This record gives sequence, structure tokens and C-alpha cells, in this order.
Amino acid sequence: MSQSVIYADLRFTKGPGGHGTVSQVLEAASTDDTDSPYENVVPGSAPTGTAGKETQHSPEHWSRRRCIPVGLLAASLLLVVALVTLGTCYWQVTRQLRNMSLEQDNERNRFSQEAQAWEQSLDQRQQELARVQEELQQAWQEGNSSQQELARSEAKLLHVTGALNVTQKELQDVQGELSAIKQAVSSLHVCLNADCCPSGWLLYRGKCLFISVVKKNWWDSYWDCKGKSSLLLVQGGWESWMLPHFLQADGAKYWVGGRYQYYIDLLWLDKKPLYQSEWFSQCAATANGKINSTYCKDANRWICEQPPKMSSVSESLFPLLAEE
Repeated sequence: MSQSVIYADLRFTKGPGGHGTVSQVLEAASTDDTDSPYENVVPGSAPTGTAGKETQHSPEHWSRRRCIPVGLLAASLLLVVALVTLGTCYWQVTRQLRNMSLEQDNERNRFSQEAQAWEQSLDQRQQELARVQEELQQAWQEGNSSQQELARSEAKLLHVTGALNVTQKELQDVQGELSAIKQAVSSLHVCLNADCCPSGWLLYRGKCLFISVVKKNWWDSYWDCKGKSSLLLVQGGWESWMLPHFLQADGAKYWVGGRYQYYIDLLWLDKKPLYQSEWFSQCAATANGKINSTYCKDANRWICEQPPKMSSVSESLFPLLAEE
């Protein structure tokens, strides 16, 4: 029996210094009852004599028995540490959840306030929309009445336009008759008195014309006509630009009272008078019944014009010639 006990004690390996480690103690404590070295030991009094001395417990046996409570104490400490760690984690998680809950409450309150503000704004927009719709309805009614008045005004305008067209047609007829009378009067080439045109001037189509025989530039021609109390010839009321046939026979150029602005626009002296500070390089000249653009510095003949002088008898007989 004593040999069996000693064999069982050998299972507890001692660490340095003659003491077993904590892990060994825990392993020994967790061993099943079937593995216990004392399962065949019968409790009771030990045999006396020499055998009793051999069965007395050794110091190593009592040291092994004291290591079991120390292992339990270490396991308890580990359990306490684990519980403290879990408690700390639980407290941290609880605190985070509480903070998240407060943030959610704040967000919910903010969203609620914004929703109220949007509802108030929506109510104001709806009121404004209703007011605008009412104003639009009123404007539509006014526009409808204005449209009816406009239709009546258009009808009146059409009537007046028709009457105006008839009047314009009559006026064109009168102007045609007047033009025919002018041509008939101007074709006489004579005056009822001898001094209707200055000496050397020609009465043609209601105008007294001076035809030069020398050549000058446009500026000198202009000032020559001014000196004769006349102007360079302009088309004026003539419907077509036609000079006497003897002036067109030789194809010569004659300065007339026109100058070109920007080489395109023709400005007549009777429509826009000439200013001394005005400068231009292209002037109007007639040849073969057409107006051409010519450099003002060129030398050409020129034609001056002035209205005829009529006596009281001539004015009463030929009022159209007096107007010219």
C-alpha cells in the first residue's frame, strides 16, 4: 500500500525550488475522480509497527494539498478581473448608447422644428398662390374686355384704312395730272415775259439752268454757282434724271449738287446743305442721263440751277411754274 501512495505522488511534478506551478495545480485539481491516486486507498487507521511508519504522510504530500486552495484563489482572481473588464466594457457601451440617444433626440427635435418651419412656409406659399390666382383671374377678365375693345378698334381701323387707300389713290391720280401739267408747262421753253431767267440761262422743266463751257473741280463749281445766287443742279421734284438732249449727245460729264458719304450714300444739297468743315472725296456727276461717282478733284463742266422769276400775270396763268 505504501508503494502505491508513493507512486501516486510522483504525478505532481515540482517546479523550481521544490514547489508546483499554478497550472499544474489547476490541472491536478481538475482531474477526474477516476484518475485520482487515492481511489484504492481505504480510509481507516494505518497499520502499526513497521508498516505504520511507512504509511505516515511525507512533507511533499502536505505541500501538494496546500497548492489546491492557491489555484482556486488564482482562478477566482482571474474571474474577478474578467468581471471587472466586462463591467468596464458594459459601462462604456452604455455611455455610448446614451450619447447616441441624446444626439438622436437633438436631431429629432431639429428635424421637427425644420418641419414646422417648412409647414409655415408652405402655408404662406399657398396663400400667396391663392392671391396670385385671384389677381390672374381678374387680369384675365380685364384682358378679355380689352381684347373685345381692341377688336372693335381694329374694325374701325380697317374701315379708316380702306378710306385712306381710296384717298391715296385719288391723290396719286391728282399727282399724275399735276406732273403732266408741269411737263406741259416746262416744255414750252419760253416765258411770258423776257426776264424769267438771267441772260445766258436755259429754262428747262421749271428750272433756270446755267451750263458752263469751262472745266473746274467740284468745289470751284460749287462756289461759282453760289456766286450766281444758285446751286449745283439737284434732282429735286424730277421723277427721272433727264437733261436736254444736246447735253447728252457728246457724253460729257457735268458736276451736279451731290456728294457721297462713305462712298455709298448720295447726299443732295437741297436735302443736306454743305458745311465748310465737311470733307469728302467722291462727288456726283451726270453723264448720258445717269449719276456717277467721281473724284471731286477731277475737272468737269457743271450745271447751276435757280427758280425762274415770274410776273404777276404769269403767276396767275401758270401757278405751277411759279412754284418751281
